[in-house]
Amino acid sequence: MKIRGSFLQHLIFMTVGVFIFTGWGLWHLDAISEEAVVRESICRALLANTTEGRQALIGSLWWAPLPTLAILPLALFIDGGGFPVAALLASAFFGTGALLLLERSLARWHRGPARTLLVAALALSPPFLKACSTGSSAPMVLFLAMSTVYGLSGWIARRSLRFLMGLGIAMALLSLSSAALLPWVDLVVLVLLVDVFIHFKDRSHREAALIMALLPVLYSWGVWVLISWVVMGDGLYFVRALWAGHARDAVTPSDLAVHGLALAPALLALVAGITAGVRRHRAGVYMAILAVAPVAIGLMLFRRQWLWNAEPLLLLLLPLALVAVGYITRREHGVGGLARALWLLAPLVLSLVTLAARPVEQTTARGTMRELQRERDSVLPVIKSRVQRGSQYVKVFACGYDGLALLGREADSLFVPAMDLNFNQIRKDYVGHRLYVLIHAPSGRSGMDSTHWKHNRVFELGARSTLYDATWGDWRLFEVIQAPRL
Repeated sequence: MKIRGSFLQHLIFMTVGVFIFTGWGLWHLDAISEEAVVRESICRALLANTTEGRQALIGSLWWAPLPTLAILPLALFIDGGGFPVAALLASAFFGTGALLLLERSLARWHRGPARTLLVAALALSPPFLKACSTGSSAPMVLFLAMSTVYGLSGWIARRSLRFLMGLGIAMALLSLSSAALLPWVDLVVLVLLVDVFIHFKDRSHREAALIMALLPVLYSWGVWVLISWVVMGDGLYFVRALWAGHARDAVTPSDLAVHGLALAPALLALVAGITAGVRRHRAGVYMAILAVAPVAIGLMLFRRQWLWNAEPLLLLLLPLALVAVGYITRREHGVGGLARALWLLAPLVLSLVTLAARPVEQTTARGTMRELQRERDSVLPVIKSRVQRGSQYVKVFACGYDGLALLGREADSLFVPAMDLNFNQIRKDYVGHRLYVLIHAPSGRSGMDSTHWKHNRVFELGARSTLYDATWGDWRLFEVIQAPRL
């Protein structure tokens, strides 16, 4: 009866949370993320059984496949008519799940108001509220990262195989969800290695623990390589951009400056880690390291010009800091009443200050549906009238993931998405047509599309078989040169 009651409470909590986050997103339609549009477009292409859909699913490390697969079941039954309802529901679901998972993680150490204060700190955080209502994959990444920490902390505390298996599965799923979090997964593996070698003296026990934890990760990446080989003819196609992509115009220092207040949880986690180290609580130090790590990872990606959006990494800071604070304030650690109250209140005060300083506003910044709609209205009609002047048999290939976002449901027989552009192949497939390719500037994550690393500097110089036609903002149109037909 207790289990049934707990399940019912969780179900009600999930339902209410999804309803609230989805309603907030629908109230601010224009701020739905462009990522949601792209992923739902991939889902529609997969449901239509197109080659472009399969290529888009597994073709890029920077568009990891698991968030798209999470949307796919919802997209099968829910058709928003061009609006990414399925992505919005998935975002709300995983955001609510992250709150519930935080509550379950803290339940092992706290009862009553103490746990409520820490959960409320996350629930009132502006970055969290915004992420859960824009349809992005960030809430899913957060949920999987917290699942990883939940499994690691449970394994350290209880040495239970259930937690070790959960840790391995969570790491595997997280590695298929976000390229930016791969260094963080590597850090979790390093922490696990240190813990296993400290705790177990027997070599067989060490090997067994590591095999159980790491096998799901190796298996998941093996599947990705295999599917990439089957679909793309190249098992490493999805990582080619790491050394051949044209990364530029990523996040700038001015973009990072607006997130200054969001870095405060990292400082809180750092203090918690130092406190745990002084008290010789190894698990507390591990959790603090994992909570601070997203800052270091962000700086590393920034130096490599691979940081397209800082928000997914910053979103991890507060929840992971809350876990670290929750651990060091356990009553078993002998924390005094006043000190414990200050530790528990600090995250909530921080969230309220952030909420007051930067309220939850759905802006019109880059990457939103509002900007995407403006781009569609200004680019597509002009191109259509331009290319159809000379012939009615015309095809325009919109390249890369930006092409999926631009076309959306507004694509007609004229526009064709192209994920793996091959000039020779499109000439064979569309004999008798005038052919054009529409290419997005290699700015930010767009520079990692295969169009740019397969055809070097194609946006600036075109290809040998193309002729420059016109430019509209970040888009450039080229005509494919063909031999005259006799």
